[in-house]
Amino acid sequence: MNIGDFAQNVKLTANFNNGKIQVKKISEETSKPIEGVSFELLDINGNQISTAITNKEGIANFENLYPGNYQIRETSTNEHFILNPETFDIIVEWNKTVTKTITNSHKKGSLKVIKTDKETAKPIEGVSFELLDIDGNIVQTGTTNEQGEIFFENLVIGKYQLKETSTNKDYVLNTETQEIEIIYNEMTTQEIKNEKKKGNLQIYKVDKENHKSVLSNVTFELYSKELREVIGTYVTDKQGKIYIENLRIGEYELREIATKEGYEIGEDMNIFIEWEKTTNVTIENTKIPIKKLPKTGF
Repeated sequence: MNIGDFAQNVKLTANFNNGKIQVKKISEETSKPIEGVSFELLDINGNQISTAITNKEGIANFENLYPGNYQIRETSTNEHFILNPETFDIIVEWNKTVTKTITNSHKKGSLKVIKTDKETAKPIEGVSFELLDIDGNIVQTGTTNEQGEIFFENLVIGKYQLKETSTNKDYVLNTETQEIEIIYNEMTTQEIKNEKKKGNLQIYKVDKENHKSVLSNVTFELYSKELREVIGTYVTDKQGKIYIENLRIGEYELREIATKEGYEIGEDMNIFIEWEKTTNVTIENTKIPIKKLPKTGF
């Protein structure tokens, strides 16, 4: 072999290891690139040849490879993703770049929202929510069931905002935005309370025959049909009045349990409390008839 042929062979041998592998790493859900994923390159006997880590574009390169069969294996991944356990077979050809796209699934969790009455802790049905990502995009929506619950599933881990968009007709909308953190392979539970709509009640106690005569020191108890209990006992003032604030809307029964001397006990009265209104009731009491003594013959 002359010097020219020898130089040519050396040149060919030097250029024979010019194959490349380009690994492109993307999210399975969004197809966005994933930075910081580590790979190892193995020969056909399973021996490690090289390692590489994906850049901001999700690209990892293996260069200066001889033609032949190789394997690529993911060894660690971005903290927000699940490691891809698959081993990929790659065939490298002379003077060519083999591109391999490999996907990773986001780590996911779930969210349970529990909607309850602020005072009674009972579940509230029919409350609608939006779940937003950190950029304000709507991810999912839902409405509470009979148990006051909504389940948001298959959520990518990270921070979210939970916003109430409409509520049960008997309750005040909760305008506070809830900050939520979704954790891998866990169900985050968020309880949110709503205040029931409320109104007021004014009672005016008078003599049945003469409405100008007001009756003080008349005692009432107020029974809530919703709660099935007496919620309070009240006594008329010098003007014959009782004023009760912040009553849950709904049906009540007003029961007179003690009255002014010389008057008959009044009958029970059904009352309905409306939102942001004062229900006014005037209750009349009848005087007890005075029995006249029979005349004598003296």
